[in-house]
Amino acid sequence: MAEAEERHADRWAAKLVELGGAPPAFGDGVGHRFSRWLNRMLGTEATIRRMEAAEDRHTAEYNSQQKVLGRDADASRILKEIAVEEKAHAKMLKTMVPAGGAAERAPGDPGPGALAWPRRRLGE
Repeated sequence: MAEAEERHADRWAAKLVELGGAPPAFGDGVGHRFSRWLNRMLGTEATIRRMEAAEDRHTAEYNSQQKVLGRDADASRILKEIAVEEKAHAKMLKTMVPAGGAAERAPGDPGPGALAWPRRRLGE
């Protein structure tokens, strides 16, 4: 999926250059660092759920952008192709965790990576 996301970024960067613009430069801002920290603290299952939600949002964003960029045939094609890929990513992520999530774990089992580190650090 990471490779597909890189391809998406590359396609839009090329389109921006074709239109006379420059691709945006993304840094490692506070929001990105916080998101990575939160993912580590919440664990794998919650991170996958967050990724699912992001893929669903991206699909909706690509569909809404179709209204604005639909007059440009190339941009419209890119939007459609990426929207299909985003939908497939969301579907793949949904298969990576149990359907019931925490409800399908044994009682008392918080799941992988679920904030276990603070207790260990405090000597519990």
